[in-house]
Amino acid sequence: MFQFWPSVVKPILDAAEARRVIEVGADAGRHSRFLAGWAKAAGARLDIVDPEPGPEVARLCDRFAGVAVFHPRPSLDVLGDLLPADVVLLDGDHNWYTMYHELQAIYGGDGPLAPDAPITICHDVEWPYARRDLYYCPDRIPAAHRQPHRIGGLLPRERGLSPGGHNAGFAHAVEEGGPRNGVKTAIEDFLAGRGAEFHVVWLPLLFGLAVIVPQPRLAADREGRSAVLGGLELSPRCAACARSPSWNGLMPAARCWPPRDRGQDRRRGRAAGRGNFPARCPAQC
Repeated sequence: MFQFWPSVVKPILDAAEARRVIEVGADAGRHSRFLAGWAKAAGARLDIVDPEPGPEVARLCDRFAGVAVFHPRPSLDVLGDLLPADVVLLDGDHNWYTMYHELQAIYGGDGPLAPDAPITICHDVEWPYARRDLYYCPDRIPAAHRQPHRIGGLLPRERGLSPGGHNAGFAHAVEEGGPRNGVKTAIEDFLAGRGAEFHVVWLPLLFGLAVIVPQPRLAADREGRSAVLGGLELSPRCAACARSPSWNGLMPAARCWPPRDRGQDRRRGRAAGRGNFPARCPAQC
């Protein structure tokens, strides 16, 4: 998720005036470093949740003691105890069961949303995990909610598994698609029947990002949250480009997105972490 820091995550944290932030899924801590530095400057608290992070995360929390707190446990074991929060970032175990129940822990299963319900930012909502489960530790998922799975890699346009491909060393659902399979499916299932309670922005690039904003947050907008979210929306043409087979839904050009960066040269794009983008997308956005 760290690629989204300058153009999505930080503007949302600033607009929300966030003082409690939860990050689920730290891995090597590349995004955690941005969050911790921001939290220290903003006078905020950061809770980092990951059962098996890299050693950098513990060192980061030592460096930012009093600001960042590390919780080496699965998200569903600890998330409810860390709420309320202003912003929650979900980039942990990429499967239907975990994502669906993380959202239930954050927002509840039914009933009206709390006025302080957090903004949630979810990564990996496009290929390869939009419609396919990944299990870092299959035994953590109840058997009734596990797809048939095995170790194998993922390739665009292939519904099955490959000896090579993306994340070949992890357990994946054998087939892509179908009920209760994948991160985006989990978000859609959670939102079914509750869509009016949320405003959702889908960004179909860099494996995909979903920004879920409770309507009470927008209703209490004081510092232009609506404007920030509106600036994240892709044009229909650019969204179609991002999902095109030639791009595999991963990365449209720096000139396509974010909209407010349109016209910046490649040197500035590179400084923002987008230096590998080609000069133009196929749709000539």
